[in-house]
Amino acid sequence: MVLSKAASENDLSVHSTFASRYVRVSLPRFKMPENSIPKDAAYQIINDELMLDGNPRLNLASFVTTWMEPECDKLIMDSINKNYVDMDEYPVTTELQNRCVNMIANLFNAPLGEGEAAVGVGTVGSSEAIMLAGLAFKRKWQKGMKAQGKPYDKPNIVTGANVQVCWEKFARYFEVELKEVKLEDGYYVMDPEKAVEMVDENTICVAAILGSTLNGEFEDVKRLNDLLVEKNKETGWDTPIHVDAASGGFIAPFLCPDLEWDFRLPLVKSINVSGHKYGLVYAGIGWVIWRSKEDLPEELIFHINYLGADQPTFTLNFSKGSSQVIAQYYQLIRLGYEGYKNVMENCQENARVLREGLEKTERFNIVSKEIGVPLVAFSLKDNSRHNEFEISDHLRRFGWIVPAYTMPPNAEHVTLLRVVIREDFSRTLAERLVNDIQKVLHELDMLPARVSAKLALAEESEREVHKKSAMEVQLEITNVWKKFVAEKKKTKNLVGSDSVEVSDRIDELTCYFCILERAKTHGLFFSFLHFHSSETYRFFDLPFCAPAHVTEKKEALGEVLNGDRLVSAPYKLDFMYDKDSEIVCKKKLSKEEVSQFCSAVAKDYYFQMYYDDLPIWGFLGKVDKDAKADPSEYKYYLFKHLHFEIFYNNDRVVEINAQTDPNSLVDITEDKEVDADFMYSVKWKETTTPFEKRMEKYSQSSSLPHHLEIHWFSIINSCVTVLLLTGFLATILMRVLKNDFVKYAHDEEAADDQEETGWKYIHGDVFRYLKYKSLLAAALGSGTQLFTLTIFIFILSLVGVFYPYNRGALFTALVVIYALTSGIAGYTASSFY
Repeated sequence: MVLSKAASENDLSVHSTFASRYVRVSLPRFKMPENSIPKDAAYQIINDELMLDGNPRLNLASFVTTWMEPECDKLIMDSINKNYVDMDEYPVTTELQNRCVNMIANLFNAPLGEGEAAVGVGTVGSSEAIMLAGLAFKRKWQKGMKAQGKPYDKPNIVTGANVQVCWEKFARYFEVELKEVKLEDGYYVMDPEKAVEMVDENTICVAAILGSTLNGEFEDVKRLNDLLVEKNKETGWDTPIHVDAASGGFIAPFLCPDLEWDFRLPLVKSINVSGHKYGLVYAGIGWVIWRSKEDLPEELIFHINYLGADQPTFTLNFSKGSSQVIAQYYQLIRLGYEGYKNVMENCQENARVLREGLEKTERFNIVSKEIGVPLVAFSLKDNSRHNEFEISDHLRRFGWIVPAYTMPPNAEHVTLLRVVIREDFSRTLAERLVNDIQKVLHELDMLPARVSAKLALAEESEREVHKKSAMEVQLEITNVWKKFVAEKKKTKNLVGSDSVEVSDRIDELTCYFCILERAKTHGLFFSFLHFHSSETYRFFDLPFCAPAHVTEKKEALGEVLNGDRLVSAPYKLDFMYDKDSEIVCKKKLSKEEVSQFCSAVAKDYYFQMYYDDLPIWGFLGKVDKDAKADPSEYKYYLFKHLHFEIFYNNDRVVEINAQTDPNSLVDITEDKEVDADFMYSVKWKETTTPFEKRMEKYSQSSSLPHHLEIHWFSIINSCVTVLLLTGFLATILMRVLKNDFVKYAHDEEAADDQEETGWKYIHGDVFRYLKYKSLLAAALGSGTQLFTLTIFIFILSLVGVFYPYNRGALFTALVVIYALTSGIAGYTASSFY
């Protein structure tokens, strides 16, 4: 259930499009209208709004069935007005439900005697089924503890950390302690050994999952059963097992018939399964089956007669439609064992096609298993530039809904994408999805790393991943800092120093906030040939949160020449001090300010800041196109939460990354006032990367500043101009040389008749020409040029032109000064010659 929020009086109304043929007035969005409207108008208005929903067939996040045969659709519509709880009025519907319970119980190998009816009930889904099964376990445990005269006020249940949220709801709603087995890196399901270790006298049951929501893997229920049997024998307890087979209950019997996970195991007392998942029925049907009547306490069953006859009921809700029960019975008799097996094998084959297609890209690690729910869970091998959330976001442009999510505690550093293979997901769609993923990867590779991606280019092996709680990390940081201080004091005592000053350093986040507007052609992605000039603006030209006193940073000559203006930011990053959701400011953005932000987000503005001379880049917001062709239908969002991740080595900052919270957004699409709480959080982590190497990752990316754009057309135009001028100059020189040669030949003939005596006989031998005069002249010219170039570079360095913020400026200056000093080389060489 989604919690709703009431709107204010000035909220926009619902306006009709084609329905204006029938109604010309707008309808209130959150209040019932005063007057009626024609049925055609009501249909058209709602249908138009529903067009913005995603395509259910392309919703690869959901396990829920999205297609059924037309005959079943007709049965559903024919019975949609039947209330299931009216058993006396609709006895056949009740009989169909009982048949479904018995069919499923037999499928799960329930130990039924001859003519014995199975014990189970239909629910609205596995969540309700789990609540009912959990209540049965709790009540049975309480009765046993009361009979032994022991306390029964602290029940607990053991599960893996990968359980679905309904287990957490059960524990919270019915006051049961949830004991979760933490996941391990590379092993993303519950470990049976660790689960049994956590079992105690107050454990009402151990919940095993047949088909993890995270990666589709089947947990080892048989191993769990064997270990628990041994522990029950040792302790005298009777701890049972519940199998959450919401996804795998209609898969394992057909694909893995020899796998022991169901009532063949003696400690399995109840099983839930979702009919609306791989039971192949539309949403709204689930089942819970008990091993025997003894496993369902009688006091939980209610008997009512105000609908015409005595009716036993064990549900959390009362009224519900009967159409889904009828649809489930249709599928069971229509497909039979053979039909279900064919469907599941086809799903498994399509999952294989998708998995192999992703492996061929050599960009992903496949986390899902071949035996399990037919889905493919995968993660990027290298997410240093772009992450899984960006892939998920970009795939929406193609219509695909592919979820990205982080794993539970102890594996939260792993982010996955997941594609659920349902009956309506064909091989053709699998191949098309792989092609679209490759397109997205190609597009992302052409972009600079976004703020949501880690900017670190260092090897992952250089940094150990700490899988600890926030409290443990804080404690570890404190201990490291104490150890560092102790070592400093020890050093002071050894060398006899007067004092060693160790203080909690607060590095002011003095940021250069420059918002660069990237020129855009049709679509977001284009090659470097189509880049236009970048424009730089001051950060506070947009209505961001400003500190109480904005201070300007003293700038070197290079910063002034480059146009940088560094000002203090409202973020306070205290050294080795973590912060969680620190509020920068709360603002009510006016319509004009919203319009400014919307324009900036639409044009892909991004900011740049510096912390301890380390650059950080990030986009202001995002555009949700959601496969819309018309830009007027795009949704614009402003990021309002920035997370800083800072790596340090001893007392020096080595690396800083920034990430935005994809769930913390402000909708700025509509031209209206909005409230925005701008926040940030800080996380400090230790690294082994030495301080001297912290700039390597930036130098590897490019020899030029990241915002320096190369205008190839101008370069080509300049080259052509140089060639033309060179040709003109060569022509002129050839004519001059020709005239000189003619004149020289004429003068030489005239001098042949003159008598040459005395000094004229000697000077030719003393002052003869060098053998390699041209080479010497060229060497002297080039040497003079290099000497001048070196002097210029030293002078510019001394006055502060080359500073850490402007990566690659030295190389740029070398090229420019070398070109400008070429005249010196030519003049020196020609003068000597």
